[in-house]
Parts: sequence; structure tokens; C-alpha cells
Amino acid sequence: MIAQGKKTVKLVWSSSHYDYMLVSDVRYDNEAAPDEKSVCTIPFEEFDTAFTVIGDTTAMSKPHEIEYKVKLDLGSISPAEVSAIRSFSMYKLHCLNNIAKVGTDRLGPNFTLTDDIDDADAIMERSASLHEMDFSDKLLTIGRAGAGVNNIPLDRCAEQGIVVFNTPGANANGVKEMVIAGMLLASRDIVGGIEWVDENSDDPNVGKQAEKAKKDFAGTELAGKNLGVIGLGAIGAMVANAGRSLGMHVYGYDPYLSVKYAWSLDRHVRHVSNINDIWTNCDYITIHVPANAKTKGMIGRDEI
Repeated sequence: MIAQGKKTVKLVWSSSHYDYMLVSDVRYDNEAAPDEKSVCTIPFEEFDTAFTVIGDTTAMSKPHEIEYKVKLDLGSISPAEVSAIRSFSMYKLHCLNNIAKVGTDRLGPNFTLTDDIDDADAIMERSASLHEMDFSDKLLTIGRAGAGVNNIPLDRCAEQGIVVFNTPGANANGVKEMVIAGMLLASRDIVGGIEWVDENSDDPNVGKQAEKAKKDFAGTELAGKNLGVIGLGAIGAMVANAGRSLGMHVYGYDPYLSVKYAWSLDRHVRHVSNINDIWTNCDYITIHVPANAKTKGMIGRDEI
């Protein structure tokens, strides 16, 4: 079967495949042109072999269409140069908090940012509270750039058919580093040392004075101290392992510890079943649990 002349193929993106439609007259030897409305389906994994870009892309009149010069080889149609138009749905995203461009760019060409929250198909946020917010009928989804979703009205979103998702573990390493930084700041009074330097910066003998004053900011080492980690999920497990790397004795408490994170823990982390062992034995305590009715107020005057 031999195709004569040029053809235009319209590619329509979906979740698992490309649909393509012959939208211009194509004449075959001894055969009539196919129905322009017929749509065929090609899986993603076959796309690269079926459509080979052989020329520059050209923006179409619509912002969501791009024209490709491609080579078409679908078996039933002999290879020929064609013009293919890829169409894809466009979605508008509103960011309630500052989300880095390097992150929003990963969403691809299907998304464009909008300042009008009522015109948004999707909302992305970090710490903003949405409990008092009215959602437009156009809103499809809310994404939290973080682990918890306690700042999102889940029941109301379910009633309105708005999908809510979070990103557990995405910022785990960053939080782990902040925890370690906090322990170092607390142990060495680094802030107090900086303030002392600022206060004495005009003293011509500041160098000699520093030798006398530095003992006030010596603090203590983390190595050999006891670290209690409450919650051994994505963040807590990393904090526990970092504590072990610093030479600390680590106690971990998590009644819901998953097999995945149990396997990731350093074998010297002591898993305790009674949270009181954390209060009794640990010099440093860090909490990495969701904020809900069961966890709020878990540390009070009696525990301290």
C-alpha cells in the first residue's frame, strides 16, 4: 500500500497513548482516502519509532498546538514525510505560596501559571491555610508541597470532587539538615558567639578578648549524646541515621513504623515501644509526626 503526496496527522495526547487522526486527504493506490474522523491509537512506547522528527517545530495559532515535520511509519501506511500537529489540554495553575520556577517548570507545556485563583484548574501551596477559602467550580485539584494536609479542608474537597495530594518525603533531606543545624546551634551557642563578635568588633584587642571569651561558647559535643526521634518516617529515619553518623546514641519511637523505613534505619538505632523512654533518656528530642488530634499536645509540662 503506497501513500501518495503529503499528509497531516493530528496527535492528541492522553494518559497512556497518543491518538492520531489523518486530517487531510491521503490517496492510496487502488483505495479511497480514509475517513478524516477515524482515530487510531498508538502506545507511548511505540511513538518514537512511528514518528521521527526530521524538521524544526513550528508554533501554531493556538498556544497548545505545535507542528512537527515528521516521518510516519505505522506499518499499514508506507513511510512518508508528513506534518503532525500535537494537541494537548492546557491547565491553569495558581501558586498560593512561593514555589520555585525550577519546580513548576517540571509540569511541562500542559500547565500555565495564573494569578486568578478563580480561573485556576489546580492550586499548589505550602503553608497557606485553605479552610476559610471558597473554591471555584473549575478547580480540579490541590497539591501540597509538603507532607501534611492539615491546612486543607479535606471533607469539603471530597464533597466538591477536588483531588488533594501531598508530597511526602520530597523535602525530607532538607528538614533533616535543619534538625542537625538546630542541634549544633543549641549545643555550641553559635548565635551567642556571633552576637559577641558584633558587640566587640570595634575593640582593637578583640583577638585577645576572644581567647578569654570563647570558653563561654564552647558548649558540648553531639557525639556520645542521646537523640530521641519520635516518628520514623521519611524525615525521622534520615534524622536517626544522621545522628548515628555523628556518633550519637539514637532512640526511635514509632508505633506505626513501616517495613520500608525499618529497613532504612541504621541497625544501632534503638527502637523503643514506650514513648516515656524518650523523655527519660534523651538529651535531644525531635518530633516528625503529622499534626492531628492524636499528636497535638504530646509534649507538655509533665513530659518536660
